[in-house]
Amino acid sequence: MKTGIVVHGCHLGAVGWENLVWGIAPHQMGRLPKAIQILAQLGASVVYFGTGASEKDGKLEGQYAFDTLFARKSELAHFEALQHVMHLGIDIHLTPDGPVIYTGTQAKVVIDTYTQNTVEELIGAAEAFIANDVGQIVLISSATHMPRCLKDAQRVYNDPKYENRYKRFAQNL
Repeated sequence: MKTGIVVHGCHLGAVGWENLVWGIAPHQMGRLPKAIQILAQLGASVVYFGTGASEKDGKLEGQYAFDTLFARKSELAHFEALQHVMHLGIDIHLTPDGPVIYTGTQAKVVIDTYTQNTVEELIGAAEAFIANDVGQIVLISSATHMPRCLKDAQRVYNDPKYENRYKRFAQNL
């Protein structure tokens, strides 16, 4: 079963954004390094960067987060938990079909710049995963945001109004 990773958005004006999203090397991984760790461990096929709810320097959250990862990819080696991943080689390429991340296997990148909240982000991710034949989702967020992400994911993915379209994600979350 193919795996998709949701890197939940974080408001770009949030206090501590840098620590939440990037982390503090060598031991405290933020959302982006953690996504790379999980990507390498599971061989995920799609990584979804959400959302479009806030803007900084003319870029929306999903794009800003991806651009941060792209610009700082060499700094991933500073995280102790990624040392075993570094020998696989971590690379990010901008291809004509969109960005891809390579960590032993190749994962397609989907950058969300249109959703405005966690529920919309989860639906957008599910639609991207359906289009790429993904059946299992891993959510990447922060400790204070994860309980709401899980609650919203179970509620949305089990909601009968979607006629079981997202049911497989509720069961493989």
